[in-house]
Amino acid sequence: SPDVHLSHGIGLLMAGRTAEARPALERALELRPESMIARRYLAELAQKEGDWSAAAEQWRAYLALDPAPAWVWFNLGFALQRSGRGAASVAAYRELLARDPQHAQGKFNLAWELAQGTDRAGLEESLALFADVLAARPDYNECHVHRATALEKLGRLEEARAAREEYARGRERP
Repeated sequence: SPDVHLSHGIGLLMAGRTAEARPALERALELRPESMIARRYLAELAQKEGDWSAAAEQWRAYLALDPAPAWVWFNLGFALQRSGRGAASVAAYRELLARDPQHAQGKFNLAWELAQGTDRAGLEESLALFADVLAARPDYNECHVHRATALEKLGRLEEARAAREEYARGRERP
């Protein structure tokens, strides 16, 4: 039964026996292809193993069954980002924020990805997103250093210097 394989796979995964968990979870999915639970655990297993492409594939399959959950869009965006597919991660983070506009980590990850580029509009958007994150979470110090990078790319060197100084001050705080 798919439920037996799923329960067995989850138990093995929780016990840290990932090599044994995979076949059980895959069998559960084979027997019940619409199992979002099996897809979730296979995605999480792939992430633990650092196989970000496989994780993204499972998160996409999950979203094909139910596109609503914001947390799944976040996980897809992160898996895509980690697998080096920046443009696809941007699209996933945009979907996340359409569903949960206050998701601070999603805003940060989108801003970070946009700040990696050289497109002026993307860099400006990253600055607005970093500002939103800092407004909600003033202690999110990493925003300052990545803001500085975006500001430097835009030629706003004084603002970049100030952002780097703010980052340094934040590192000194307990």
